[in-house]
Amino acid sequence: MKVNPRVKVVKQLIALFAKGRSLSELAENIQNEDQAPLIQAMCYGVARYYIQLDFAAKQLLSKPMKEKDQDIYLLILIGLFQMMYMRVPDHAAISETVDAVKAFKKPWAKGLVNAILRNFQRKKETLLKTIEQNEQAKFSYPVWIIDKVKKAYPNTWEQILHAGNEQAPMTLRVNQSSVTTKDYLKLLNEVKITGNESSLVESAIILEQAVPVTKLPKFKEGFCSVQDAAAQLAAGFLKVEPGMRVLDACAAPGGKTSHLLESVNAIQLTAIDNVASRVEKIHENLNRLHLKASVKCADVLDSDAWWDGELFDRILLDAPCSASGVIRRHPDIKHLRLETDIEALVKLQSAMLGKLWGLLKPGGLLLYATCSIFPEENNEQIAKFIKKHSEAKEVNLMIKEEKTSFIGAQLLPGELNSDGFYYLLLQKKA
Repeated sequence: MKVNPRVKVVKQLIALFAKGRSLSELAENIQNEDQAPLIQAMCYGVARYYIQLDFAAKQLLSKPMKEKDQDIYLLILIGLFQMMYMRVPDHAAISETVDAVKAFKKPWAKGLVNAILRNFQRKKETLLKTIEQNEQAKFSYPVWIIDKVKKAYPNTWEQILHAGNEQAPMTLRVNQSSVTTKDYLKLLNEVKITGNESSLVESAIILEQAVPVTKLPKFKEGFCSVQDAAAQLAAGFLKVEPGMRVLDACAAPGGKTSHLLESVNAIQLTAIDNVASRVEKIHENLNRLHLKASVKCADVLDSDAWWDGELFDRILLDAPCSASGVIRRHPDIKHLRLETDIEALVKLQSAMLGKLWGLLKPGGLLLYATCSIFPEENNEQIAKFIKKHSEAKEVNLMIKEEKTSFIGAQLLPGELNSDGFYYLLLQKKA
């Protein structure tokens, strides 16, 4: 007997909200499910709009639900999400959600779920207006994120928050050492997959609709990888040449590592990450793409444990960060990241920059990257670093039409159909 997919969605969401597990980690557990795309769409959708859905549910409930009935409360939110954001007729959304109640062995809840969803159906117009009048419910972000984005981007904050709520496209990185982007587009067309070249970077194709990687032509042979266009800028910015010693710090899952090797294979590349399961992902990526690097499971700050004493020509520091630029792709960041995390992240980024700068040859280049849009992790972080290091010189990077006024280059979520990313290239004066 088929299990109602909403039951599986509840279990995934409990793992997110109660146990702090990420949606991308949970998505791996449902890859082989019959209705995996539907389950994933509902999981990501409820996570994306949780604050808004929670606000709506509380307007409809006469009293708060008990902690032990979180499963039923999440079912109500799933029902509301379908009625607000999915192309599911209201009657079907209501009946399917009510039907899912029986899996939780709480027969009393059937009537409650039915009543709440039907009440929403009746009051939908009024409730949507009430949501519009409440800033947190309207944008569906924690207050601290709204406040930080407002402060950093006073003229465009609403646009940035809206962009973070859009579903990100599936973007491919074409392995230029195997096939050109134009030729790979032809291979996609042959199997009826439609995509367009990115205006941001030559190697990127943005698909009109996401597909399982198993459907991508010659994926197993390494013709392409899945990677956002903004993340693909790193390899070009680092200006790697054959024979160079290159370090990719914080390298997992290996997207930028493999892109560097696809661009210039004849380099000595060391890739480091401090989590064994994530290091395994680097190996998987390199093996599929038939690439070789020295991969180490180690703490970047403990260089005695992994460094051989010879300085590097190029260093990529894709620093641990708030991930505030990739919320559209990982909506669980709204729930897993806390405001108090930022200060610790800024300290860690600063420590990593200082440590790695000491491993760079005079004349060498260090590329600092984050998928954040918060200034304290980006241009403010770098301004402090340059103040301390007179031998550090910024190398201008052009992402958009013109050089930005602050240090480095910042892409915002949705700009040029990419994620939010920050890049800064430093040269160590000889």
